[in-house]
Amino acid sequence: MIRRLQLIKKPSIDFSQKKLTKLFFKHPTKNVETTDAFYNSVASFFFPTECLLKVFHYLENDIVSLHSCLLVNRLWCKAAVHFLWAEPFAHDPISISIVTVLLSCLENSKKLKLETILQRVPEIQSKPIFQYDKLIKQISISYFYCAVKKWVEHTQKLKSSYAITIGNSMSRGPLKRASRESINKMMIKSVFHILCQLLFTPETSIQSLSFNYVGENTAPAYNMFLDKEFNHNMNFNHIRHLYIDIILECTIFPRLLNFIISVESLELCHTHNWPLSDFSHIDEGFSKFMANQKNLKDFRLLASHKFPSETLSSFATRADSLVSVEICGINFPKMYSAEPTLEGLALCKNLEDLAMVHCVSLSERDLMPLRNASFPRLRRIKFVACFMGYDHVMVNLIKNNPTHLQEIYYIRQMTTCIPVTQESKSNSDLSIIEAVSRYSPQVIVLGVPLTVDQIPCLVEILTSPKCQIRSLSICEGESNSISIAVNEIWPTLGRTMPKTLLHLNIWTQINNTAMKRFFHNMKYRDRLKTLYIKQWAKRIDDGSVPDALREYFRDKIRSSEASKFFRHVI
Repeated sequence: MIRRLQLIKKPSIDFSQKKLTKLFFKHPTKNVETTDAFYNSVASFFFPTECLLKVFHYLENDIVSLHSCLLVNRLWCKAAVHFLWAEPFAHDPISISIVTVLLSCLENSKKLKLETILQRVPEIQSKPIFQYDKLIKQISISYFYCAVKKWVEHTQKLKSSYAITIGNSMSRGPLKRASRESINKMMIKSVFHILCQLLFTPETSIQSLSFNYVGENTAPAYNMFLDKEFNHNMNFNHIRHLYIDIILECTIFPRLLNFIISVESLELCHTHNWPLSDFSHIDEGFSKFMANQKNLKDFRLLASHKFPSETLSSFATRADSLVSVEICGINFPKMYSAEPTLEGLALCKNLEDLAMVHCVSLSERDLMPLRNASFPRLRRIKFVACFMGYDHVMVNLIKNNPTHLQEIYYIRQMTTCIPVTQESKSNSDLSIIEAVSRYSPQVIVLGVPLTVDQIPCLVEILTSPKCQIRSLSICEGESNSISIAVNEIWPTLGRTMPKTLLHLNIWTQINNTAMKRFFHNMKYRDRLKTLYIKQWAKRIDDGSVPDALREYFRDKIRSSEASKFFRHVI
């Protein structure tokens, strides 16, 4: 096996080093003989670990290739290890081998402490090759806890009797089932605590901390890690990203506030059927937590439950720092506040990215602050599956903040809509596509609902000298369907597709003949990187490609990259 690795390894090393050296060092001096030794020396000079790290970014998610790179040489091994250990539980959430490796990184005093806690001390490597604990950048507390629990259960199989040291005394005797479970929990907590102390130090590289849903182990992992006595000697000043997959209780934010104070990105997700579904008292702790995150820039809230609308007023405390806000799938019932729901969000003057997806129960009055908001740096607006009241919000955001707008994406919820008053109609005479044409024709991402009478506005944008559109999504408006006039519309649109277009998404009905004429007139269709047609998506997934696509994208269909081409990309 070793000989086989050597035979495979050596030619690949020489070839890669020579090839890269010749690429960056084409003309060596005449006095230097271009031998293997020369190329090896130059390669070692020109390709330090920092350069390889940039190259290895292309292999970041290719675990098999990264493991192969470990066998090339010392330099490649060092570079690959950085990526393999950046997020150790991403590919194997409950790997006991990761726990074993981390235990080998402990100081001798900690290893001796383990011997007094564990019934059986497995063989642990005395000195690891790398400081693996310093390579970790992202870690899930829940997965980490589950891995420790599995490691303890695998290595510590309790017998009918057990000896345990408590202080300076040792107790022995038969174990009942309850006692075994108690000792097992004690060992899990002790090992978990020792390893957390190893990871969360002032020298740590961990910048991302997450709490994932792991079934019955979720609550023990939460409660143990958030306990003051458990984490009081740990350092969390390097944490920049916090992800919470499930909100167990309303006190989670006051408990997090004890040690998390420098978050730049906060992501909250609650889509699991957890017994606690009433968040009516979460707003006070959440507001205090938000107020203390002085560097908070990105906020994302995703939930499938009712969430108190008053919670969003806490955006006002971070109005000077928030840059990106995404709210997805929230049902906002009115609680007790008389203030508009989005008043705090409207105060975020530095906002660059605003996304609202599947948000219901927001009245026109709640949306009013956004209609009047001024975001001078706004670059991206995304409203998906929203109600008709959002049309007027979108139009006003475009009118009030056109300078830096690059992405405008709007997909309406067609099933129902909130009441729209006559006053709001008079205040917003423009449609979204008309507002884009008048105020922001330079956008690079455009997705809007269209009616037949709005097609000229789209044509004007696509044929403008300022047109830079890379992604275009076309869907139908609420009336005067463009699918009725496909024979007249699609050939014209095909001729107007810009040279810059890379991603095309069609959400409206279109027949085979109209699509053939559309692509026949599309001059730069070969430049497309992705294509999505909603009514044909299932047929394409099943391997049945329509004739219109087969005729004009034959090369894409024949290649192995067809699945990457026929997909939805904004």
